[in-house]
Parts: sequence; structure tokens; C-alpha cells
Amino acid sequence: MPEHAPVRLQAGHRDPAPATATLRLEASHTFVVDGDVDRVFGLFDAVSERDWVDDWEPMPVYPSELSRAEGTVFALERDGRKAVWTVLRYAPEQHVAEYLVTEYDYQHRWIYVTCSGAADGRTQVTARYVTTALSADGERDLARYGKDYLRSWEAPVQDAIDALAA
Repeated sequence: MPEHAPVRLQAGHRDPAPATATLRLEASHTFVVDGDVDRVFGLFDAVSERDWVDDWEPMPVYPSELSRAEGTVFALERDGRKAVWTVLRYAPEQHVAEYLVTEYDYQHRWIYVTCSGAADGRTQVTARYVTTALSADGERDLARYGKDYLRSWEAPVQDAIDALAA
């Protein structure tokens, strides 16, 4: 019997030399808002970001209902791109939320948010983004999710807390 190569399932077209990102940006920002730590932390989940982020319309992937639970996957379309979000960690008792966001052929972002309460009823929020470019466009826009972007969270988060308290 003649020997022949085993039959293998074709994986589809693969670019033999895909463009690789050479840049990564890490940015963090800490700010303080007037409000209870549990209420403030509650704004940083897939459901409640609607209270302070324009055009926040997540589409559940898994499970079929939008959830705060770890392992939840949802999609968000903005600026002509579809981003896939994964909840890596959502720990209300520790006030820690962690997300992984991938926009194919653009950027990959790891988002880490922590909140800590103070005796005066205020809350310190620390947000950290680690953004890796996946293409030339993603590399060009690397600073899009930098420190200035994180600073822009302050007023909308405070306004959302004030609205919830009213």
C-alpha cells in the first residue's frame, strides 16, 4: 500500500505574515466621587454603564441575558467596529471589575476598575487600561484610551451617582 499524508481539516486562509503590533499603552487614573462605594462600584458593570456612557447598548452573547457574572460575553458596536467584551472578574464584595475587550483588526484592551470607600462617604475610583494595537489603525489610535480618556470618566460618573441619589 502506498503511504500518503494524513487528511487534515483546512483551517481557512491564514496570512503567512500578519501585521503585528509593536505598541502597547498602559494608562491609569484615580479620582474621587461623592457617593457610597457600593453604589459607585455598581456603575462599572455591563448593565449599569448605561447610566453614564452614551450609546452603551451591549448585546448579550453568553448567556442570552446580559449579566454581571464572570464569563459573560457581550458585544458592543461603535465607530463602525464590533467589540467583543468578556467579564473576567466582577467582585462586588471587593469592588473589583475586570474586562477583556477585543476589536478584531484594531485593538485589544484589558480594563481593570477598583473602588474603595472612605469614612466621609466618598469613593476613590481607579481605572486602568492596557491597550495593545492589533493593526496600523489600532496603533495610530493607541492613545484613544489613554489618561485623558480615563479623566473624562469623572463628571459622568459623579452625575450618575447624583441622579441615583435623587
